[in-house]
Amino acid sequence: MRPLNPIELHFFYDGKPNGVADLVENYLVATSDESLFHPENVSRAWVAIKQIFPLLGATTKEIESQIPGALLVVSEFDLKIARPNATTLGMAQSEEEVHSFMDQLISGPRQLSDELLARLYIYSRTDKPGHFHALFHHCHLIIDGISALTMIRTFFDVLSLPPYPTIPDL
Repeated sequence: MRPLNPIELHFFYDGKPNGVADLVENYLVATSDESLFHPENVSRAWVAIKQIFPLLGATTKEIESQIPGALLVVSEFDLKIARPNATTLGMAQSEEEVHSFMDQLISGPRQLSDELLARLYIYSRTDKPGHFHALFHHCHLIIDGISALTMIRTFFDVLSLPPYPTIPDL
């Protein structure tokens, strides 16, 4: 647990009104191995990626005081579990449907919160078998565009590897 620095605090408060500072990244994956996107494999990869990038599993807590402030909380327990709503799997009938959902993430009611700073949505395309959209939705507070590229590449690496037996201790 640590206080947010001034820049992080700025992004924290920018995110409050409808996720002004939230980011959404859309990746289209074509694969002949649809088992990569089986719910258990996606959940496994998401939990593993939180071990590598712990802020994906962090929470924030606003401090009640005269001076605005908040804490960033990283719990080792939270990094080892698949939290409800952190990963969502669905189906889309077209690329336009996925883009419409992205517009809702950007312009609609905020889907992130102080308890859930990052989410992953996987949509299988019913019009194109073997095609999947991976939407990475996260608060700018914990990640920026450049670091998101590294995290996403690592996620796909982990997703495509066979499961390993234990999660290392932090």
